[in-house]
Amino acid sequence: PSLPGLCLLAALCGWSWNDNLSLEEVLEYFVSTVLQSRSKPCQVLLEACSAVLGGTTHQLFKSLLLPPTLKCLLRNPDELLEAVSWMFSVVPLDCSRYAVELLKKITVHFSSSVPSTRKHAVALVCAVARQTSDGEVAAQMLKVLSSVLTGGEGKLALPEHRVAVLLALQGLKDCPITATHLEALTCSAVEELTRHAKREAHMPTVTLTIGVLQQWITKLPSSPPPSLLPFIKTALSEKIGSSQRIGYLLCLRELCERPVKASLVSLQTELLQCVEHTGGASIQVSVLEEAVIASYVVLSANEMDATKVWVQVNSCSLVSPKLLKEASESTLLILVLLMEKVLLSHSTHSLQEQVERSWLRSLVLLAVTKSLALHTSASKCLARLVAERPNLAGPMVASLCELALKEDLSDILIPRALIAMATPGHAHKEQLAKEALLVSHKPAVLYQGLWVRYVSALGLDPKAFASQHMEDLLGVILNSIGQFPDSSRACLSTVLSLEPKLCA
Repeated sequence: PSLPGLCLLAALCGWSWNDNLSLEEVLEYFVSTVLQSRSKPCQVLLEACSAVLGGTTHQLFKSLLLPPTLKCLLRNPDELLEAVSWMFSVVPLDCSRYAVELLKKITVHFSSSVPSTRKHAVALVCAVARQTSDGEVAAQMLKVLSSVLTGGEGKLALPEHRVAVLLALQGLKDCPITATHLEALTCSAVEELTRHAKREAHMPTVTLTIGVLQQWITKLPSSPPPSLLPFIKTALSEKIGSSQRIGYLLCLRELCERPVKASLVSLQTELLQCVEHTGGASIQVSVLEEAVIASYVVLSANEMDATKVWVQVNSCSLVSPKLLKEASESTLLILVLLMEKVLLSHSTHSLQEQVERSWLRSLVLLAVTKSLALHTSASKCLARLVAERPNLAGPMVASLCELALKEDLSDILIPRALIAMATPGHAHKEQLAKEALLVSHKPAVLYQGLWVRYVSALGLDPKAFASQHMEDLLGVILNSIGQFPDSSRACLSTVLSLEPKLCA
């Protein structure tokens, strides 16, 4: 029988391989057909082998699979690296005992001239890392990658070669090791990345290095290495590109989110400089992005003089249309968190009504954008704000009505945002229900019965409310029929369905 036939039969029948001889025979087919192939194995064949490889033991792997794997990594890497990477993602074994030996064979391909080979080499390192649970082995893997990155295994002349090593180093953070080993590994990785960022001359690679550093910071269970904050302080005080500055600010933002917060007072001057430079109509969006992230870090730290941040808050420069339209999604997600901090700080920093409305309107706008991540984050923020400050529900609904009727928004997200604003105990829930009537009947809003559901979420009975406030509801319909005829007709249909006596 052919290997695909055996593997497909195993997959369909759900075989569990109890007979080692039988499994050994099939693995030999796998070796000859895949690992010793002179051409790239097809994906269908690889997927069919899942059931077979799922029954592999350490003994069989070491005797049958490991030797040909090491050979194919040297003889035919361009064709077989992807298959080997897939194999390690399927084999249910702890690869700690093989990881370092494999890594030394893989690293030579980081300097390949073929982009796909570098890509699959990185994927293979990541797959092996996810199967490595020994903290000491993970530390050895980090040393191997650090040596390659510094040129200890031969100079990496091209930036794309160093990029491959950096991506492999990023994958190493997913090793399922103990918390103690992870902390030590993270500190070592952070120190290595800061050293590389200092010596790297290629700016896009520097940006990537900072991004990998940020990913490793998310793994810190306690305070960062002592060298990290002085390194970031020095970098922010120098003339660097905006992408690098944003990267360092994102690192500081991650430090604010760690279980044990690091003291960022030493970076107050650099952070406030980022906050200040937001004036002028021709300001670049990247500068505004820096200000957003820096402002969030300052307010999160709770140990700095935030006066300059509140100056920017009151100027509304951090919620300018230019920023909302052109900023990256990652920055806008942080802006949502900043909006929540600003709007919940009313007890200590009272905002003018116009300023508060501007921030609230921007938050509502983000809640109905086409980005699902932004919509989810902003909608949850709206719900938390309404719970903490019920008086904001009215302005929220008014802002949603204004935006929905005047701007091209993602109509499918309008219902979710509206329901998120519902507050059962609101003192003016009747007025909210009236204000939401028109926007919930926008023709393109893909949610039947939205207004009825919203009224129910406010804690009102839709039929009783329609009966008691029929005159006001009809007034809303008549006042808008000239400008929004389709919405007005839909409103009238809903009202009549709740109060059919009106037809009589």
